[in-house]
Amino acid sequence: QRRVHGELLKTLGEAGLKLHVVSAGITGVVAESFDILQTQRGLNLDSTLVYVMTPEIHDAARDNAVIGFGKPTVTSANKHLCVDHKRYPEIHENTNAILMGDLIEDYLIVKNLKLKEVIGIGFLNVPGEYKAEALDKFTSALDIVIGHDGNLACALEVVKSIIGLPLDEEWLKEAKLTEVLKY
Repeated sequence: QRRVHGELLKTLGEAGLKLHVVSAGITGVVAESFDILQTQRGLNLDSTLVYVMTPEIHDAARDNAVIGFGKPTVTSANKHLCVDHKRYPEIHENTNAILMGDLIEDYLIVKNLKLKEVIGIGFLNVPGEYKAEALDKFTSALDIVIGHDGNLACALEVVKSIIGLPLDEEWLKEAKLTEVLKY
């Protein structure tokens, strides 16, 4: 299912489109993920097009314990504050964006950006009793909602559509994009 990550990154790179990763994940883990895509899957990422904004951790060398986080400290609640002009001026050069995330708070990031168009894609992975409420919030705030730990195939097809590449007709038939996802 995750094979689509590499294809999406390759498509973005070949089109010269920038990728901004704003994550509460630890820098080393995110960097290792990109390294695996390059070394094990042969993906050649243009580092001038990939920007990663994640928290650095400080650990105590002898105990391997986290003793603090560097700046910026990125959380799901403050991502919109982390993309300021001083730290990441390149993100403010964009006029359009495809915004993807698995928390409704991820979509606050565009609050401080001056964008003409934003396509919001949400990955809804909410347990039991909160599903209905979360689905309501996601469908009212986003353009596309993907449930059940879905992969990036939808995002890939959106990018291909925007840049004029042929779409995967088989995937489009299966996806039924006009339907709201139901649990």
